[in-house]
Amino acid sequence: MSMRLIRFSFPLALCLAFFGVALFFAPCLSVFGANASRNAVEPLDGVRIAWDYSSMRSLAPRGGYARMLRLADRSVVMVYEDWALHDRAGTCGNTVIIRSYDEGVTWSEPEVIFPYFQATNKETGETALVGMYNPEVIQLANGDILVATDYRPQKPEVTPYAIAVRKSVDNGKTWSDIKILYEAQPRFHDGCWEPSFLQLPDGRVQVYFANEGNFTHSGEQEISVITSADNGETWGEARRVSFRRGHRDGMPVARVIGDEIVVAIEDNKEGNFRPYTVRTKLEEDWASPVLDDSPGRDYCLTDSLEDNVIMGAPYLLTLPTGETLLSYQSTQGGRPSRVSSQAMNVVVGDKSARRFGRVTQPFPLRDDQQSMWNSLALWDERTVVAVGEVRLKRTGKPTFIKGYILNDMEVRGKRIEEYPLFVGAKTEANLRVGLGADRSRLYIACKVSDPTPCAAPSGTEEGDGVFLLINARNVSSDTPVEGVYKLWCSSVGDVKLWEGESGRWEPLPADGVKVDVSASSGGYELRFTLPRKRMDVGEVIRIGAGISNYTPDGGNVEFLVNGEADAPHTWIKATLGGKKGGRRK
Repeated sequence: MSMRLIRFSFPLALCLAFFGVALFFAPCLSVFGANASRNAVEPLDGVRIAWDYSSMRSLAPRGGYARMLRLADRSVVMVYEDWALHDRAGTCGNTVIIRSYDEGVTWSEPEVIFPYFQATNKETGETALVGMYNPEVIQLANGDILVATDYRPQKPEVTPYAIAVRKSVDNGKTWSDIKILYEAQPRFHDGCWEPSFLQLPDGRVQVYFANEGNFTHSGEQEISVITSADNGETWGEARRVSFRRGHRDGMPVARVIGDEIVVAIEDNKEGNFRPYTVRTKLEEDWASPVLDDSPGRDYCLTDSLEDNVIMGAPYLLTLPTGETLLSYQSTQGGRPSRVSSQAMNVVVGDKSARRFGRVTQPFPLRDDQQSMWNSLALWDERTVVAVGEVRLKRTGKPTFIKGYILNDMEVRGKRIEEYPLFVGAKTEANLRVGLGADRSRLYIACKVSDPTPCAAPSGTEEGDGVFLLINARNVSSDTPVEGVYKLWCSSVGDVKLWEGESGRWEPLPADGVKVDVSASSGGYELRFTLPRKRMDVGEVIRIGAGISNYTPDGGNVEFLVNGEADAPHTWIKATLGGKKGGRRK
């Protein structure tokens, strides 16, 4: 272990003693002063998702449309299309399930739940290969597991498109016979697609799906629902959930949110698909379907995008904090406006599944790569997973990546046991940050995982290291101002310091900054002690962080998700006192 302690120089101490002016860490005189108010903006509070590049894993050599679920016994299952006959018939194949009992480190061999088969039309004698597509999985409150899929005949006018379900009452050891819940028409343009489960608070189970079966003379499509009152043993008739005349409501995912059923759908009202929600009160249960532009239909995003942007295949998830996540596949962000360029995006919504923003892209993809037919799942109380059909070269693979739920922090005491801030969406290297405080000092601990150590030349930031960003008085500014600090520390403990001033960073002597440096397996740790009085640190601050990761081929600097290094209002809010924040070791 090495330690650097940079003490106050004698001239600076004299200045502090005789003039009472804190030349180091000069505080902002008022958070509402001229410098701050000129740049005052709404602060970015609440949930954001930090994706962990190092956690990304492909779980099969080919396949897609994957859905993942944590079961009551803490194992994790994933269902997907295995494309067993992809050389013969596009991506035709089985619906399979795999399972992990060790937190996703190892997985079982695929078990076929719905096998592809040859169907014969009894009247004409014609045959067609029927592939299994669009699987979904749920575990009911009583422990039963249901898996759904849709049947897609590879030749028209032989056998119907259909929605099918199988059930396990013994935690997935055995499966019931297949139940056909709904049959559409025997042709592609009048089929049924994309089943999605929901269990209501009263125990009823529902399957939502996109349905063209009622529109044999048009290209229209509705969302339909089928309900079971006995845990999937028997099922009722299909009912209409939503329909926009002349258009195609599609790909439903339903959640119970408060006293409502909320369904995320894709809606092509104005050309390309966009993510919308439709909703009904629980007690009404779609007694009146949502039509056209009724009050129950809402565009999801806070941002309006160009008309040529594609945004389809939504998926909805409720977080333990009550906020909501929405994913969709899109050409957003300047990607070419073509199907082969779509990537998974995730946005954060409020507790009513509205006002989705703070976009992130879980899988780091080039414009010629894609992630399609994606989904979201809860891994644990502080972690989600994004699951996609990720195509890096020619073949799509069911792939997942973890995302950590970041939120406003509450800090109690100087001892740091939790590391709730995470930066590491771009490379294998990542940074975890914990925060502590007492009445006189601020403590910041950084754990860096970096498999390619590359020390920065002294006096530079061109090597491995950490940036810390401290908004000491929670100033709501979009530029660096007084009372806002940026600190750089290399992996070997070289320190540089700046303070904001009128929209720019001004260098300061790093006197008084104490940093302990220690090597760890596959990385290094930095522990900082900073003087609260000289920084004028209040009870509520904002903190940001960044990791500098260099290799012999070049360097990469990444900052806190949805945050900007020069925009203090985008950093995480931290209250220095009260309950502890989220734990991530």
